[in-house]
Amino acid sequence: MFRPLLIGTFGAVLALTLACAGLAWWTASVAVFQMERTRHVHEVLHGHLHLESEADRLLQAATAAALGDEQLGFGPGHARATIRAQFANIRRHITAEIAMLPQNLAEREELDDLAALEQLSHGFVQRLEDAASLSAAGRMEEARAQLRIVVQGGLGTEFRNAVHAAVDREREDAIAAEREAERMTAAPARLARLMAALAVLVAVIAAAVLIRRLQRPLDQLAGAAEAVTGGDFSRRVTGVPTKGELGRVVRSFNTMLDEVARSRAALQSSHAALEQAVEARTAELAAANEALQRSDQARRRFLADASHELRTPLTVIRGEAEVALRGADKPVADYRHALGRVAEEAAHTARLVDDLLFVARSEAGEARSARHPVALDEVVQGAVSAARTLGAPRGIRVGSNALPRRVVVQGDADRLRQLVLILLDNAVRYSDAGGEVVVELQMLQEQVRLVVADDGIGIAPEDLERVFERFHRGADAAARHDGGSGLGLPLARAIARAHGGEVRLENRTGRGTVALVELPAAHPLQAVA
Repeated sequence: MFRPLLIGTFGAVLALTLACAGLAWWTASVAVFQMERTRHVHEVLHGHLHLESEADRLLQAATAAALGDEQLGFGPGHARATIRAQFANIRRHITAEIAMLPQNLAEREELDDLAALEQLSHGFVQRLEDAASLSAAGRMEEARAQLRIVVQGGLGTEFRNAVHAAVDREREDAIAAEREAERMTAAPARLARLMAALAVLVAVIAAAVLIRRLQRPLDQLAGAAEAVTGGDFSRRVTGVPTKGELGRVVRSFNTMLDEVARSRAALQSSHAALEQAVEARTAELAAANEALQRSDQARRRFLADASHELRTPLTVIRGEAEVALRGADKPVADYRHALGRVAEEAAHTARLVDDLLFVARSEAGEARSARHPVALDEVVQGAVSAARTLGAPRGIRVGSNALPRRVVVQGDADRLRQLVLILLDNAVRYSDAGGEVVVELQMLQEQVRLVVADDGIGIAPEDLERVFERFHRGADAAARHDGGSGLGLPLARAIARAHGGEVRLENRTGRGTVALVELPAAHPLQAVA
């Protein structure tokens, strides 16, 4: 039904398109040929114009010199070289024209005319060069007599007139070449436009016929498809001839709708039941998986941290015990010293385990809760006093600006004191000898801010957040100080967050670091050890 029409239309349009393409290619070739020929013609004309200008100049100069108005200005060979170059250029372009149009006898005659003109120029230029040679030898009267022969004898005028005639011929040739180029390209262009219009006409007629035959069936198909999209599977396409390609499409479409309606009803029923079961099971699995991941991560990190930090104190305890047990009996003082070291390391180990548990529980959200009012100004003042003792051996001054009174927060006093001491210990540890550490306590609207500023080595920008990772130490800190476990700042952040606050570090302008702790005033404690 539609296939023959489509094939015929496509064949006609394709044939016209190929014809247009071939014509366009031929037109382009002709245009290129004519442009090249026109270029050679214009180059020949320009060469003759240069010869005309040179002939006029030489004849005027010879006339003036023959009359004695000017000195002779001809150098031997100058005029001949200039004119010879112009003749060579003209001959090259005429030869190119002959190669493009070998059957054109007029171009060959043009070469003969050029040879005659060149011969005439040789006699004219030779006389001028003879006069120039006489002038150079100081024989001025003989030189002027020679020039008068050239001027009055008609040789110069004959050469100039011959050049003028050649210029007129070449100008006519240039005009004729341009007209020929226009004529050769105009006809193919008109034919190409005609064929393009014919192709458009065929396409428009074929499109109109197709639209007329397809419009009603396609409208019905589109309406049925829109109804199905809206959920109405009872719509069917009717009133369309059952013959031809479109009839087969309509029959297949109606059959498909019947099958889809039956399948959709069964699918909706099973999907509803399955969706309920999957949602319930997915929620259970997600909750269980999240809890398991939190527990496993906390366990792994705690085991890794404990193994990392407990190795050194346990080694010391074992070493002291082995020393006490090795060899013969020892004095009581030696046993007391060994037991004292064991007790000291055991206490350090207990504190370390307590800190590790606090950090792990805080990160896992499983820490125990406790809260009571704490005078933060008193905690800070006590920590400053302890830090002065740490900084005294290296002459580091630890001072506090005027602290506000009765700054109360809800929290654990021991943990808050530990938080302040960690920041002060870091500030003193990484300050140069003779440096200064300043502590401030600021009251904001609903927060309390603790500021610890030092003029020490500072922290690289890329390490400002990484120093809060457990056991990470910045490159500058590790290079200058061997001590430190890398657990202080992570513990400080855990304490601050357990109290509903935060800790961050900033580099000071110039040198040093500022530690900022922000805690909510009277905020309930979230996690303590």
